[in-house]
Amino acid sequence: MPSLSGVRVLDLADRAGALAGKLLAGLGADVVLAEPPGGHALRSLAPFWREALQPQLSAGALVVADDLDIAPEALAPYLDYVRKPGNGYVSVEMPLGDRIELSMRS
Repeated sequence: MPSLSGVRVLDLADRAGALAGKLLAGLGADVVLAEPPGGHALRSLAPFWREALQPQLSAGALVVADDLDIAPEALAPYLDYVRKPGNGYVSVEMPLGDRIELSMRS
């Protein structure tokens, strides 16, 4: 199977293509997930399903949540999840003008 080591992929997929990032990361690509304001479509799933599926769909991905002030109530459950120790993410808020959260699946 070919390796994508050294290839960086910008993941702009919606819910229907969310598995693509995992597959590309599994082949060795560096996958960066760019989310629209208000978050990825997967955030609208019930919390149980989001917490069960997201680690599988985002393996190896860097998740960038831009402008945390746009929809704080929508982002709060996700941010609580990626910030909680033991969920497999390293998450850092960047103190920039519009607040950016970087979360990497470890």
